[in-house]
Amino acid sequence: MYDEKAVAEAVKLQGQEIALTAKFMSLMDFGNKPQNNAVTYGTQFDSIVANAKESNSDKALFMPSALLTIEKALEGKKQPDGSKSFNGILDSVATGIKAYRNRNGGDMPSPALVASALNNGALLYDGLTGANTQGIYDSAKTGNQSAKDYFVDSVSSGQSSHVAEVPALAMVTIATTIANALPIVAYLPNPKGTQTVPLVYVRQVSKNAYGQMGAHDFLDGANAGAQYFDAVHRLAMTSADQTTFTVKAYRRSDKETLVPDDASGRLPMVGEATLITIGGIPVFEGDQSRGMGGQVAGSVQLRSIDLGDFEYEGQAYKLVSGTVNLDTDTVTFTLDKALPAGAKAVAHVVANYELKDGNGQPVLTAPSVDAKLDYSSISAYGIRAIYTASIDALTQMQNELGVDMRSAFVAVVISKLMLEQNVRLLSQARSRAIGQGTYRAVDLSRGSDMTQAFNNTSAIASEILPAIEDSKRRIIEKSLHAPAGFDVYVSGQLGTLMKILADDTNFIPTGLTLGAPNNIVRIGSRGSDNFYYLPTDLGVLEDGETDVRGVTVAFAEALIVARSAEPAKSVFVGHIAVPVVTDDVRAVAFESGVQFYTRQACQMNKNKRFGSQVALLKVMNLPKSLTIAVS
Repeated sequence: MYDEKAVAEAVKLQGQEIALTAKFMSLMDFGNKPQNNAVTYGTQFDSIVANAKESNSDKALFMPSALLTIEKALEGKKQPDGSKSFNGILDSVATGIKAYRNRNGGDMPSPALVASALNNGALLYDGLTGANTQGIYDSAKTGNQSAKDYFVDSVSSGQSSHVAEVPALAMVTIATTIANALPIVAYLPNPKGTQTVPLVYVRQVSKNAYGQMGAHDFLDGANAGAQYFDAVHRLAMTSADQTTFTVKAYRRSDKETLVPDDASGRLPMVGEATLITIGGIPVFEGDQSRGMGGQVAGSVQLRSIDLGDFEYEGQAYKLVSGTVNLDTDTVTFTLDKALPAGAKAVAHVVANYELKDGNGQPVLTAPSVDAKLDYSSISAYGIRAIYTASIDALTQMQNELGVDMRSAFVAVVISKLMLEQNVRLLSQARSRAIGQGTYRAVDLSRGSDMTQAFNNTSAIASEILPAIEDSKRRIIEKSLHAPAGFDVYVSGQLGTLMKILADDTNFIPTGLTLGAPNNIVRIGSRGSDNFYYLPTDLGVLEDGETDVRGVTVAFAEALIVARSAEPAKSVFVGHIAVPVVTDDVRAVAFESGVQFYTRQACQMNKNKRFGSQVALLKVMNLPKSLTIAVS
């Protein structure tokens, strides 16, 4: 299904762009505007380049390829104020980051998101043709040098052709892509503007069957705690009379029952290191008087750890005999009387990797690891729109606001589009939580009609937090993966309630105002968890009143979504194959318009493990201090 060489190259390019973007963001210090505006981002960049030249360092060592492409395309171009056009690109990155931080509690956007935005801007200069832009972008690939110069000209030229607006278009594209993103979507840079972007997650697998692992079993997930590298093997001993117990050691054993697999090959042991437990109590051990591992054949005697009787369920027992037979890989012991039915004996034996066969080769092969690539992909889809306005309106907009129609239109479309995508994904997450059974309810009254009368509202609100933690635990258990953190989305009255959580809950509010119908904002954080308000009008979460055993109670929902530092492990992933491109439309006299085209993807992770990292919480019996409609 996948060309592994092509996938490896694509993933390598993605990783390089993300790493270099992170380095560039750090050098430019985008999150902290120079004090008193003493230094602009343009002069900051010039200083970094100058220092690199002094140390004979190439710009490619700290600039992503997308930014290098844009810089080359804008070489020699000036903004209306006389500064380099490339400085406008740097300012657009800073503007996008500032807006992102304002909406997300001061957090910086991920380098992957910024890398994706820069790739979008770079594609406007290199990588697009009429074939992948529905014919809109043919002029970008002209072989005429004067046309190429025109293509990167400033919007101030006053030309109506699409190519004249490209610098402004790139700036708007970069800024709005960063500003309108939410952390739930892991945007992947797409340096080549391909239709499909691979999503690869590398998992480590066992190379050979050994311990409690089979060959090619995943080392993580359900097998994370299964014995593989540990040299101590726990083997369940059997007995016909609860007096004499025995076990023959083999390389593999069942993780649950500890029963050895007699088809897995012999397990040579360090006899002196053997330990016997009964009901989990250490009772016998190998005779270590001659040192550890000094004996490779014959038998090693077992002895009582307490040098006498041991006690089990109030009864004293004595070791009659006990041996570790190194020739047969067998451990046996006999007691002076029978143990109660159900008493379990376990032999803890240590693998002997030093034992050689007749040819001088090790009898036991050490456990080793292979890498397995889990493949998925994200395919882009075409999106179109048209914007028209009267000549008078356009003229007024340009004169009063100082913006051209294309830039304004692109900003509006990108902002609206990304909000639509976020709403679609969050709605899908809600549906998936219900479908997969990670939908739970929490009753703030704690089962008592009197509870709210004796608690203040902030104390009642804190009852939500244990339910959120329980939901997080269920997500991790289901996905077999511990994410970097969680994003909790609330709506309606629940958003109001979360903002007044008591100080001792460690909830840190952002102070942002709730309620704007087109603005998803972060209202606070708690540890590694971020809390977001979803405007009620978006229709993602339900709230209102419901009947519970004949009593009407107020409720609201909270959506919990895992957040990963790795795109391949994220709940939602996206990429842009074709950034926003525009062309003129003249359909009606005295009206001018712009047609818009882009091709991108934004979807739930197809890997079921990571796409399942969502939960829905129905919060019942909201406090009566929250307002209700007057009937």
